[in-house]
Amino acid sequence: MRSTVILILIAGLLFFSGCKSKTSPDNPEITKIKENLPVEFTGSFKWYDDTAVQEVSMSFSKVFTDDKGLVISLGKGIYNTKSGRTDIQVKMVIKPSTYQVEIRELNPDGNPDFVTDGAHIGHISQDLKKIEAVWTTGKTGAQGALELEADYFSR
Repeated sequence: MRSTVILILIAGLLFFSGCKSKTSPDNPEITKIKENLPVEFTGSFKWYDDTAVQEVSMSFSKVFTDDKGLVISLGKGIYNTKSGRTDIQVKMVIKPSTYQVEIRELNPDGNPDFVTDGAHIGHISQDLKKIEAVWTTGKTGAQGALELEADYFSR
């Protein structure tokens, strides 16, 4: 378990290392992402040790760049399972030079057992239409696959 937590910390450090991309508006990758990031994504999440597939939708209402040149997008998400619906807040961080993505989930409403101790880490396609990421839970190391596709494009 301790080694899993260490791996998560190392992945986070690697994700954020070398993020000295220019934050000025003339950086073409930052501009491309900020202007073209879809508003809504839909897809699924499945824990590796479970057969149940959860329907997922995420919508992003705010997109900005931080002082490290990372594109940050804030919004909300919905997970639908057989046992019900969970609404969450989401924060997506995109590293423009590699299209690496990290999605964190916050403040679940609807399911007291919803796990937010971890992150989805993966990639968004260069056309910004598909996200593939692996969720790793911080305390247990449990993992699952998130697959999302763009559903609505206008900002």
